[in-house]
Amino acid sequence: MKSINIQGIIAKLRNEDERWDAILELKLLHDRQAVPELVKLLEDKDWLIRWSVAEKLGDLRDARALPALAKCLADADRHVVRNAYKAIQKYGSGAVSVIVPYFEHKESSVRNSVYSLIKEMGTAAIPAMEKIVFALNPIVASRIVHTIWAIQGPMAEKTLIQLLDVPNLRRQIIVLLGQMKSAGALPKLLGLYSDPKIKKLVLVAFKNVGEDKFFDFIIRSYLYGEKNSRLRALEVIQKVGKFLVPSLIKKVIEEPKEAAHIFPLVERLDMGLALRILEKNAPKNRELTPFIKELKRKSAAAGVSPAESKGIRGFIDELFGK
Repeated sequence: MKSINIQGIIAKLRNEDERWDAILELKLLHDRQAVPELVKLLEDKDWLIRWSVAEKLGDLRDARALPALAKCLADADRHVVRNAYKAIQKYGSGAVSVIVPYFEHKESSVRNSVYSLIKEMGTAAIPAMEKIVFALNPIVASRIVHTIWAIQGPMAEKTLIQLLDVPNLRRQIIVLLGQMKSAGALPKLLGLYSDPKIKKLVLVAFKNVGEDKFFDFIIRSYLYGEKNSRLRALEVIQKVGKFLVPSLIKKVIEEPKEAAHIFPLVERLDMGLALRILEKNAPKNRELTPFIKELKRKSAAAGVSPAESKGIRGFIDELFGK
């Protein structure tokens, strides 16, 4: 449609006597060639023009109109804002990358509009947000995480674990994964434990996941993980301390072949507690007898215990032959 026809409709919109006829004509307009000129009209000083054009651009669903429609979410007239909102709804998840930057808008009403729009899109909006979150500033990215959580709830676990790769989002996501009791996040969280800035948060998340799942995971990581995982698991075990001894002894009773790895560790955590549990639960276990005898000998010996003399660093050196 030629621009002169658009201008004719707009002229009628400005005339109170022809206004409603013009609105009908605009509704019947289906030519996308009119989009560039319609977009310009979103800046018209007459709110009625902006209101009518916003609605039409929603009907046309032309991506070229999205930036201008997003801008209208901050329009001074609430009627224009409403029509811009409704127009953007019609674009579905295709609007995500355009409206997300408005999460940083100074007006809370605009930020709330963006949040509501994306939440209404539901899970269809998740892939689009995942694609752009890495390039966003921390404020906007943080609001995206909140929106993902609002959309998916517990189902957001997989997405949130992936987003742990975004350094600026880690604190927020670690807290959420802990609240979710996400056992699936344990390997990634263990990898992040080496970062001194978030160690405490990771430990809290470990605790929130639950003792059984966390203790089992950390012991398996210590016994069977690759070198870096074993080192980090060992550091966590030392931090948790004697609370892990019952789980370590349970593991060695179930799998005596691991005694050579587990007994040197419990020596440094709490020999007395380990002996009490062993004497009660595995007094006649032949495979463990030599280890139990050695543990008794060391606990009865006078002087400084192995934990006090060598510490966990000495044990790490022993473990990896440094």
